[in-house]
Amino acid sequence: MAIRRLRLTLKPKLKITRRYIEKLGRFSASYSDVLNKYSGSYGATELNEQLLVYEKEKSLDTQLLEQISRLYVPAQDKEILKFMVDLLDEKGFFSDWADVKEKVLRKYKLSTYKLQQLLDIFQALEPEGVGARSVSEYLIIQIKQHHLEDEDFKGLLIKILAHEDLIVNAQFGALAELLGVSRQEVEKGLLFIRQNLVHQLPGEIYKRDKNQFIVPSAEIKIGKDNKLEVVMMENYDYIADLYIQRDMNERKKLLKQLLELFCEYQDIGMFKSMSFLRPLTQKEIADRLGLSYSFVSRLVNRKYVLINSKNILLKNLLQNRIKNSQLTGYFLKNILQDPNIRGKSDAQVKELLQAYNIKISRRLVNYYKHKIKT
Repeated sequence: MAIRRLRLTLKPKLKITRRYIEKLGRFSASYSDVLNKYSGSYGATELNEQLLVYEKEKSLDTQLLEQISRLYVPAQDKEILKFMVDLLDEKGFFSDWADVKEKVLRKYKLSTYKLQQLLDIFQALEPEGVGARSVSEYLIIQIKQHHLEDEDFKGLLIKILAHEDLIVNAQFGALAELLGVSRQEVEKGLLFIRQNLVHQLPGEIYKRDKNQFIVPSAEIKIGKDNKLEVVMMENYDYIADLYIQRDMNERKKLLKQLLELFCEYQDIGMFKSMSFLRPLTQKEIADRLGLSYSFVSRLVNRKYVLINSKNILLKNLLQNRIKNSQLTGYFLKNILQDPNIRGKSDAQVKELLQAYNIKISRRLVNYYKHKIKT
């Protein structure tokens, strides 16, 4: 019943209440952030001693390069995006965008329109707001990535952030008058911004002297029946507040459903290779689970999954959009790198791709064989 109630509240133009804002914040937080907030220390959960040995938090550059390598975009675009990583300042911003733009355009033959497209891709990476050109844009990027169905409320948040001077000076009445809304609406918007946006800059989050750890929410592994299974690592028995504990257990249940759906699209025989994880779009997940796209986007946000002893950002596996042509080319390139598969007939390669729900003709397989350098 809890999940059904949640679905009913996530219809387009939903009413943004304080309760919803608090719940959205809990659902979108990383597991390590949840542990820090509600347990007080990692030792409080009995799980963490096992979890923390997996992986120390990576540097910002390493985190970004790993995500870029898994994007389903042309190789040239990946090269440019990786070059842009080196141009980030210590805040994780492109504060001097004119200089960054000049360096990229000098090195690569691009149009300014194409560069803007690449910037949009870059700013969609984790952590949220990376690659922003100002603090205002940093927060606005996060607002846009919330995918709120209530476009009026989203527009209000963006307008509020455009008046940083009034916010800093707590001139909420003047801000409400300027925007033509009530003071209550402004305060509701500020509450959402305060509780749901990350205010620590990307460069600060990944400072090398900080002792941060990746704590996966779940592990996907091959079970005894030779099927993929999801083992949830999130545990909230230690939370004293039963109201909050109920929210967190609901989050855990939805995450498990989401990951089990992801497993349905994987080929058990090729699962051990990270190159053959078949990504899904967040819209596919939302449609299958009967949830809103915006809510799935927040649920996926900042979560890690342990696969073959590697922590993978869930956002890499459940992406905003995937072009079928890029996905086909990516899988063929990886498949044909295997000598055993490269020697298979076009029809056999076609059958392999069908396991990933990729429909392709034998003629097109033959075309890719000659086009892709293996």
